Order: sequence, then C-alpha cells, then structure tokens
Amino acid sequence: VNPDEFIKNVSNIIIEAKREIVIDNIKYKQIDEVYETSIFATHNVNYCNSILLKNMKKHIQDNIICDSKVEEQFARDLENSKDVIVYSKLPRGFRIPTPVGDYSPDWAIVFDDKNNGIKCMYFIAETKGSINKNQLRDSENNKIACAYKFHDDIYSATVTYEVVASYDDLITHLKK
Repeated sequence: VNPDEFIKNVSNIIIEAKREIVIDNIKYKQIDEVYETSIFATHNVNYCNSILLKNMKKHIQDNIICDSKVEEQFARDLENSKDVIVYSKLPRGFRIPTPVGDYSPDWAIVFDDKNNGIKCMYFIAETKGSINKNQLRDSENNKIACAYKFHDDIYSATVTYEVVASYDDLITHLKK
C-alpha cells in the first residue's frame, strides 16, 4: 500500500540484521598500543548535569565527576566497601572500539578477595538503575555485546567485565 514505508522498514530490518551478524562474529586481538595515564587528568563531561564528589580516599583522584545519581551512589558504595582497594571512574577517552561506535565503560575496580588471597579487576559497563536489556537503547545493548566479546577475547584471564545496576549487584557477580 505504501512502497516508501515498505522500503524504509525493509532497509531498517536489513541494517539491524547486518549489525547483529557483525557483532556476533567480531573478534578482538591484542595490539601494542596503550593508554597514557594522562587520560585520567582530562575530563570530558557535561558539567551541567554532573555530580561532583570530593575528598574520595579510594578513588585514583580526590574528586569524581558522576553522570547520574546511580553513579553517585555506586561511587559512594565503592568508597565505603572494605573489599575495594582502589577504583576509578574511567574517563571518556578510554574507549573500546565496536562496529556500532566506540564504547566507554564506566568503572575499573580492584577488589581484595581475602578468602582466596587474590585481587581481581572488574570493568563495569553501565551503572544504570536497571540491567534489563529492554530498558536500554539498542545501540547500548549492541555496544555492551561488543564489550563482552572484547573482554572475552583480550582480558578474560585477568579482567572480568559485567553490567550491573548497583554495588549489591556487583557483589553478587563477584561471589559467583
């Protein structure tokens, strides 16, 4: 009945199918490039909507700029945890390349697992109020899928990547 609408809808379905095929088959390989520590000194944030936390003791810097109330609570919970050695709100300059756009995880955290005498690092992708995929945009879900593959291909033995809604959710993953 409407050829233009039909072509638009079919095009969108084909584009999404191509994206899924690319994401399902992506492989990451280790390269020799490294991030300079200077990326932690530059902040690329929207200060109008940001929350500044001051005098943090376990964060790699004294102050943290959080993008939301959920991130603020997560940072406070990290700060107050007896199991967290050090953590960082990762700068926007730290990116994982994906076929659907660069992805910036939110946090790097080093835990001290006293029971096993080991330390493990977790990268947390989204610290939103929910980890329900239906509540995230498709572009976020696609980037998160690529981030899981990135960590599986590059860091699976040394770094764990999870998407969590809260600190309690993170601890649940840590205990698994």
